[in-house]
Amino acid sequence: MPREEGVLERLETVLAGEADAKVRAIAELAVGPLIAERERRDLGRMRRLEPTRRGKCDFCGERDAPVREDLETRIPTAGLPRAALICRGCDARAA
Repeated sequence: MPREEGVLERLETVLAGEADAKVRAIAELAVGPLIAERERRDLGRMRRLEPTRRGKCDFCGERDAPVREDLETRIPTAGLPRAALICRGCDARAA
């Protein structure tokens, strides 16, 4: 199986359009495991947790705390405003 980009997608579309059931079954034997592996890999990427970011919470001032960006709250800066950083404790109280 060529490892070039887009080959598997093209084979998948050809396989979906194949009218002969026997040809489709043989092709699924060859391409099916590759498609299943790609789907498992994609699902694994979707399940990955967001990396924990540490910083100062803009709400309670706790330093070196695990924080996330609160995109709904903007903090004015000298340049452009930025998203606020919120720790887990403040995030739980806000919810």
